[in-house]
Amino acid sequence: MQSLARATGRAAEHAGCLRPRNVASLSRRGAAVALKAATAAAAAGDMPLTTQGRFLGGLASKVDKVLAEIPMKEAVRYKKGNLKWTRSDVKSHSEALACGLLELGCKAGDTMAMWLPECSEKHVAQLAAARIGMVVAEVDPKLGSAAAVEKILEESGAAVVLVEESVVPSLIEAVPELRHYSTDSGLPFRSAKLPSLRLCIHTGLEREAALLHFRSALLYTPPVSPLAQVNGQIKESAPLHTIFSEGTGGTPEKGKTLSHAEVVSLASWPTIAAILKKEYVEV
Repeated sequence: MQSLARATGRAAEHAGCLRPRNVASLSRRGAAVALKAATAAAAAGDMPLTTQGRFLGGLASKVDKVLAEIPMKEAVRYKKGNLKWTRSDVKSHSEALACGLLELGCKAGDTMAMWLPECSEKHVAQLAAARIGMVVAEVDPKLGSAAAVEKILEESGAAVVLVEESVVPSLIEAVPELRHYSTDSGLPFRSAKLPSLRLCIHTGLEREAALLHFRSALLYTPPVSPLAQVNGQIKESAPLHTIFSEGTGGTPEKGKTLSHAEVVSLASWPTIAAILKKEYVEV
């Protein structure tokens, strides 16, 4: 598992790492995508701009209120690598991934299927998804076979897949188009079998031609932040989290989809819940 240790304290080095040659135009395009998604969601009643003159707060807005208090206070320590993050680090990394995902075409309502253990990348991805209105489909690590991966991607309609290194072979077997795709081509990914799937990200040490590395999806301090169009506009009742667990016969079984409010009240994401309680947590 590749941690985010290199990212901590090096935001300037990673700024614009998605497309270093054309960050400004990408940021404007990402902002336009975010605005279009937010407007459509507002029209559908999923993300109203205001209610009685105030924003309706999703999980990220609640977390940000805590992170804004004493930003340099330590919030979490990852035992692997003895990686310590302040509240400011949590905000910076999760916003960077949220910006990167928007730049790559993700939008509110998209699903991110996630095969990750408890680690820094997982927590950053959870909070990033909450920031832009995506739904996180968390998968039991036991469901790592190609058949299970294919079934989960079909059932979840995932637009984004985030996997640790051990799941990459199963993902490539489940999505044959990945064998002939390279992120270096600059072309959008398309799968006939899984038409909603657009982006595959991994956290491993080795380079995977068909998958974007997690660090490459981080976009720090873009000239025009696409988050400005969606911040504070997520409803508490908007869907946020579901779990695929191992069911009868080892087949994937989808659980109930929880809203932002339910994820908070049920403490479904323990590390994020600890941050909301203003507690220091070790993982």
